[in-house]
Amino acid sequence: ELKVAPDKGVTDTINYVNQLDDLQTVLYIGAHPDDESNSLLVYLNRKLGIDCIYAVANWGEGGDNAIGSELYGALGALRSRELESSRAFDSSQQMYLGAYDFGYSVSLRESLLGDSETNSDGIYVIDVLGYNFAKVIRSVRPDVLFSSHKAPNTDHGQHRAIGWMVEYGIDLAADPSYVIYDDNGNELAPFQVKKFYTRPFSSRQIDAYPDQITSVGTASSLNPVDADLNMD
Repeated sequence: ELKVAPDKGVTDTINYVNQLDDLQTVLYIGAHPDDESNSLLVYLNRKLGIDCIYAVANWGEGGDNAIGSELYGALGALRSRELESSRAFDSSQQMYLGAYDFGYSVSLRESLLGDSETNSDGIYVIDVLGYNFAKVIRSVRPDVLFSSHKAPNTDHGQHRAIGWMVEYGIDLAADPSYVIYDDNGNELAPFQVKKFYTRPFSSRQIDAYPDQITSVGTASSLNPVDADLNMD
């Protein structure tokens, strides 16, 4: 079930978190090294004592560099060290989902799903990324999953792809027929994420995808409905 928090930023998200019962572990998934919410991770970990993990899809090696000469692999190495520095600040664990940053993309078809009209594949491989996403979820077993990305969106292709893969990975992780092994070759037990929160949609997106979006609360997290806070 896709849950969308109101558009009041990290403060409103924190209001939700404060009302969740027995929250122990949070997984935050983003496409690039700058797609996490450091303020949220700091609050969850340092204030509430919740175990937090940021899983990044790629190292951002396909981006620009306005302050240095590093590009491609060298830029990815630099940005991976920046993530290490951020984790030292917010005390979260850093994980990697096994993708690469191939540069800017304008569509979900190009980045992930492929195009049947041109008989072309997406750059990312769904089966590979799906396994990696589900493996991370089953490994850390988060009560709540956060992401900066969402499935139906108008962002660039990699963000669209990761938003799509987050929901797919949640489903795979909970599927008892889907087999995943840890790094030691032991089978990981299925796990169902209790809540998934992402950034808010525009009214245009909500109108375009009415069956895919459930808006959380009516006005703000200060007045949530029971289903928003139920961790069962």
